[in-house]
Amino acid sequence: MTCSKGLGSLVCGGLLAQVALCQTVTFRFTPLPPRQPGATHVLVAAINERGNLVGSYAVSPVWHGFYLESASSGVYSTLDFPGASYTMATGINDKSEIAGYYGSSWSGAVSPGDHGFISRDGQFTTVDYPNSAGTRLYAINNAGDAVGEAKSPSVGFIYT
Repeated sequence: MTCSKGLGSLVCGGLLAQVALCQTVTFRFTPLPPRQPGATHVLVAAINERGNLVGSYAVSPVWHGFYLESASSGVYSTLDFPGASYTMATGINDKSEIAGYYGSSWSGAVSPGDHGFISRDGQFTTVDYPNSAGTRLYAINNAGDAVGEAKSPSVGFIYT
């Protein structure tokens, strides 16, 4: 490849830089330990810096949240919001505070009756967006701020 002066040499330099970045990258997949007995689906939603995982698993037709100490530990702790028909754990921070949502009838979209939650040391706190028909939390940072969405009104939000 020949480069000319001026703009052409900048383009050539960019092309050479791109060529140098084209390398083979190898990825590694680590399967999780065997899932809960009877589970038909497992969804891992988040991991923190310590390697703690949260997600949900289905024992048809009910979804349960879970906490997993590490990918190699094999010790699942079920996170079911008391009295709820389903629980989805969706976020975890480095303090092991867990964000998620629960309700009476799970669907793919935010539904009336969905409620967000934050779990700290096994204690659940419900988080409902003001005057909303349904709320879900998806992630939580180390400051304890959570993000989510609400239905009617349809809005994304930060909960502090």
